[in-house]
Amino acid sequence: SLMKRSLLLFSLIVLFAASLQAQTVIWEEQFDGGIPDTWEVGPGNPDGAIWQWTATGQANVADLDGVETAALFWGTRPPIASPSVDNGCAMYNSDVYDGGGIGVGAGPFPGVHSGVLVSPSIDLTGFDAVSLKFNQFARANANAVSTLVEVSTDGGENWTDFPINPSVVGNGGTTEDDVLLVNISSVAANQGDVRIRFTCSG
Repeated sequence: SLMKRSLLLFSLIVLFAASLQAQTVIWEEQFDGGIPDTWEVGPGNPDGAIWQWTATGQANVADLDGVETAALFWGTRPPIASPSVDNGCAMYNSDVYDGGGIGVGAGPFPGVHSGVLVSPSIDLTGFDAVSLKFNQFARANANAVSTLVEVSTDGGENWTDFPINPSVVGNGGTTEDDVLLVNISSVAANQGDVRIRFTCSG
């Protein structure tokens, strides 16, 4: 199947205000030592196919019911190349969920599965131009884009998609040092309750 081996690593996430002269950091997350309790880790679909934290910046293993389980297709890939990689990073490891370290389709969540990671509420009142910047290392074997970034300004009731990774399909991937800069001003500028949702579907 081509919907098997997706992964997404996020290390450093920054919101900043941009002007012609400078960039001002408004909010930052480095996932230092884990995914903070202020973030929402969705239950996964199916239940249990969730985002995890990796201390090494690699997706070569993930936790399955308390057992460290090897990814089948990580191979010799390096860790994410992020300034905060020593803190670890957030990871969605579809490889382990599908394969269970045994073989394609032999894991606990064979076939299509997904998970969401949602930021805490961020107050952007007074900021007219806001961009989201993050380090990522993404790979997918899917025929369609499997990584999404969305923004909500109403407590998570409604979400606006900001397309990313259009070329990360069909056995494609980013480099380990990929940095995305997404202008979210059209939705988030001057809003008092901004949440960012990352979704990976495998």
